[in-house]
Amino acid sequence: MGPAPGRDFTTALNVAERALEVVAQALELDPDMATRRDLTELRSRLSGLRDAAEHDRESAARAKASGNEADDKVLNAPAMENIDIQMNADVIRWVDFFTGAGRSTFERWLKRSGRYVKLFRSVLEREGLPSDLVHLVYVESGFNISARSSSAAVGPWQFLRARRVCSGSPSISG
Repeated sequence: MGPAPGRDFTTALNVAERALEVVAQALELDPDMATRRDLTELRSRLSGLRDAAEHDRESAARAKASGNEADDKVLNAPAMENIDIQMNADVIRWVDFFTGAGRSTFERWLKRSGRYVKLFRSVLEREGLPSDLVHLVYVESGFNISARSSSAAVGPWQFLRARRVCSGSPSISG
């Protein structure tokens, strides 16, 4: 099976490297100060893209080696069920981020979620809580089971003891 759409790391790395070469050649032509500044900023952004592609390639290789590859059913499933959609400036800003610069991060979270969503939903239902609360885990930890916050919250839910008691479900722990 070939790389998923948008996941051709070799092409991404080659394009970024070629673009960096073109920028380097343009800088060698001793451009005016404004053009030099623009080219230097472009070089920095291209370097970031190249580094991100390299990181994503390494992450994909680790995921494949560990058997934690992307689950196409999870990646292509609708993201909402019984949640009423709320649109405001903050939501739009985060949607823009996670469909742009933060896309690879969110894709990583989606990949991780495939292992746990069904289990988490069943626990929520068993405890009498709305199963859609499973989506909170994206925000809290990105489905990182080993997550640990600066406020001592641990696990995917990132609940602190006081929050668990207030929620009426002390058995849900992070």
